[in-house]
Amino acid sequence: TANENDIVFISSGIERGAGHFQNVGPTLREGVEANLDANVSPRIEAHVSYSWIDATFGESFTVASPNHPDAAGGEIPVRRGDRIPLIPRNTAKAELIWRATNAITFDAAFRMVSISFFRGDEGNLARPLPAYSVADAGVAWRGKHNLEFDATLRNVANARYATFGSFGDPSILGPGFDDPRFVTPGDPRTIVVGVRYRR
Repeated sequence: TANENDIVFISSGIERGAGHFQNVGPTLREGVEANLDANVSPRIEAHVSYSWIDATFGESFTVASPNHPDAAGGEIPVRRGDRIPLIPRNTAKAELIWRATNAITFDAAFRMVSISFFRGDEGNLARPLPAYSVADAGVAWRGKHNLEFDATLRNVANARYATFGSFGDPSILGPGFDDPRFVTPGDPRTIVVGVRYRR
């Protein structure tokens, strides 16, 4: 997808999350997406998907990013070919479902996401958000009398990861904080249990 006069959010404010939308000229998003759904056996099914996206700016420009550690005069340079922030190049997902009996189903899911650049780092100058992998596992039971039970263990390995990143003023956290990188952490290991009754 080629955009001639694309609009992106620019982190131009001093506070984290503050900014404005700006036209940045041409951008290009190239990629491929593949999905595979298979019935391995009458009781086992598998789902696999993969996407590769190369999202880049099409021309050089200078953009406001006052909290960026490499900013000069509150701005950073962006070169043609720099990657658009918060768009990982690689994303892969896999899920395996096993219907052990007519009443009991087990499932396991895995997803992998590659690095992406912080919002406010349109020039790709700072260390990006790290790649991460997360696995989930669950079981479901469908009993008689329309009663259903399910339990899911999310983030089985209790991986530490972040799904979003931007720059902000670290002084709002108090003395001793000097890192302008703010991230949204992923969920820790969590057990979710549900019970449903269908009339």
